[in-house]
Amino acid sequence: MNKQELHNLLLRSLDETLSAKEQNLLQQALANDEELQQLQTQYQQNEQALQQYEGDKIPYFAATVMRSINSQIANAENDLLAAIWKLFPRVALPALALTIALLVNVYVSEGALNVDTVMGIHDLTADDAAYLFQF
Repeated sequence: MNKQELHNLLLRSLDETLSAKEQNLLQQALANDEELQQLQTQYQQNEQALQQYEGDKIPYFAATVMRSINSQIANAENDLLAAIWKLFPRVALPALALTIALLVNVYVSEGALNVDTVMGIHDLTADDAAYLFQF
């Protein structure tokens, strides 16, 4: 077995019971490889440290965290709406000014302001329309 397979076997031994063959193979590798022994010692120390750790030192910790997350989400939504509302005049007013300028240009160049002239189809004949609908 190569080092990676032995390392994986060592990790599996921490989580589950190995077969007799795998256990013998791991014991032989541990007897011959000092680096693997150090890894086993380190993993066992980490496992003991995690078992001693108490995760629920603060009562209702999860509920407190979830309440905080929900309030941050609500604040983010309000901030987004405020940013859009603040940006609206900066975008809408230039768009309105551009639309008015284009309509004035159409009126000056065509002499009339109706739907056909705005769309650019005021000189369209029935034959032209039939030709366009073929595509």
